[in-house]
Amino acid sequence: MIVLIYYYFFGPKEEGGGEAVREGKTQVAMVTVDAAYIPEIVKLKVDVPAEITFDRKDKGDCTEWVIFEKLPTKEGKEIKARLSEGERTTLKFTPTKSGEYEFVCGMGMVHGKLIIK
Repeated sequence: MIVLIYYYFFGPKEEGGGEAVREGKTQVAMVTVDAAYIPEIVKLKVDVPAEITFDRKDKGDCTEWVIFEKLPTKEGKEIKARLSEGERTTLKFTPTKSGEYEFVCGMGMVHGKLIIK
């Protein structure tokens, strides 16, 4: 059972991801939170305001928070939010540097990635 749990959280994930959609001057993406981030990878463009909406369906404590680690933004502050169960939470920021940046749940067990170009 322990092996299955480890594989579920840390095993190989399908590559691919959600390309943000342009709406006016903003790029918009939706991520479903249901024991994982779906899609796990979100692709954004640098220096374009972004809105990522997290739709939390999961009831576990682990996914109550989302934290973007070391993400350089125009706003210059850490990007994190409490995700209420059964609700949508939108984070707004402008990425300022190309690269790959991880986002995680509050316990560091559920992972996602931003790819900024």
